[in-house]
Amino acid sequence: MKPWIRFGLAWGLYMFVGMTFVWPLIDGEEITFKNVIVKFVLHMLFGLLFGYVSSKYKKYKYVIRPEKNQKN
Repeated sequence: MKPWIRFGLAWGLYMFVGMTFVWPLIDGEEITFKNVIVKFVLHMLFGLLFGYVSSKYKKYKYVIRPEKNQKN
């Protein structure tokens, strides 16, 4: 699995749990099965979109690593 897919799904799952279960409990709203399914699909799709965009527009895309056998 590509890193951006794993990152996007993790981000989507984190947002899904927070926005579907934690926030309604704090706010006192009702949690319905329909809302859970719709929010799961949307958070996974937007999580993948977020992972893809963040992988394409990294600030530091390439890291320069010094060689181990350099002579000074």
